[in-house]
Amino acid sequence: MSPKRPMTIPLRPFCISGALAVAACAGTADKSDSSASVDSGVGSPLEVDVSFAPYWQWVAPGTARFRVESRNMVDLTLELTRADAVESFPLSVSTADLTHYWPAEELIDGFEYNDYSGPHHLHELVLSDVRPGERIGWSLDLGDDVHTGTLTAPPSPGSPFRAMFVGDTMSPYSDGVFTGAGTHGVELMLHGGDMQYQSNPSDTWVGLSWAMQPVLTSAPLHAAPGNHEHEDHDEFSQMYTRLLDGQAEGVEGQAYWHWDHGGVRFLAIDSETDDQDHKLTTPGSLQVAWIEARLAEATADPTIHTVVPFYHRPIYTLSKHGPQLEQRAVLHPLFVEHGVHLVLQAHNHSYERMLVDGVTYVTDGGGGALLYDVNGSVEDHPEEEVLRLVSSQTFGFSLLDFDETGVALTRIDDEGATVDTATITW
Repeated sequence: MSPKRPMTIPLRPFCISGALAVAACAGTADKSDSSASVDSGVGSPLEVDVSFAPYWQWVAPGTARFRVESRNMVDLTLELTRADAVESFPLSVSTADLTHYWPAEELIDGFEYNDYSGPHHLHELVLSDVRPGERIGWSLDLGDDVHTGTLTAPPSPGSPFRAMFVGDTMSPYSDGVFTGAGTHGVELMLHGGDMQYQSNPSDTWVGLSWAMQPVLTSAPLHAAPGNHEHEDHDEFSQMYTRLLDGQAEGVEGQAYWHWDHGGVRFLAIDSETDDQDHKLTTPGSLQVAWIEARLAEATADPTIHTVVPFYHRPIYTLSKHGPQLEQRAVLHPLFVEHGVHLVLQAHNHSYERMLVDGVTYVTDGGGGALLYDVNGSVEDHPEEEVLRLVSSQTFGFSLLDFDETGVALTRIDDEGATVDTATITW
């Protein structure tokens, strides 16, 4: 399917606050004149037809990657401010011809943020000399608006930093979740999968990228895959893998990876693979062996205080979709053996905190998808009610404040109210 006309995405309004973020507020462009233009370097302005809004990721120790995608070829330059010195970097470009699209052709003209098929141009900068704790200001000129933000590097082991966890994001409810999260000075965003659902015409990848901007101007994005990343139009390879592959240190061709951040090892696990060689339900599979090796490394490394695994389908939950018992039989003993304190899960559209054998399991799939009954599988697992400490059928996100002693967990709903607090010590 080809678009009937070029479509330039107007900027969502957003305002970032907090000591760790650079404030940025942009008004939504009028639809009748929504073209963003930049200097092409040849004397004529070009429209910037944005198909995925700006984001950072950590790809290796001391190495960060900046990306933004457009549907038309245009030269873009990223301006970085480091120690009061400003330097400009032209972004490299790779092009892919996509078949993925959403919504159906007859609905496209009625919505702002559509995923079109056809050529897409991924603009990128890899920054390989980032120092621990360094704060880098960034600015990207998109013509009608200039996006600004701050990249905060992982601090030295044990130094404090703030992260957030969210899962199961769906338009339009995810907008309020990210707007609220953007006021908290988050330095790192973890997504537990099901980034968008194609459940309604406005629930698109480009729409999600704009919805996340209140957080992504100050926090790199790291997302584990969910089941809804495996939908029509070869979505997993064309969207999830193309946009997010290479985040942190992983296994080539697989969607699991890890990186160390301020003394915390984050372990992204793929609960969705149907490859028998990598499935979580198979003891000794390549992924299970990889998980065990990363846990053992962390146990032996005095600079790593804890490991935080995160993935999509929960192994401890009492909500609509019951626990993944086969995966539990493999993963939970490994977590206990290697002293894991906190595990982050999604998939169920609600919030739960459970404590099992010293491991805190947080399920937060309240990122915007239609909410589930938090007691949806209690009848099937009544003996596990005693394990659940808190539950809430609300939209929201989990705020995580790490330091050398532990993590302070605060679950905040989409209206800004505190749903749960807990302190987990190492």
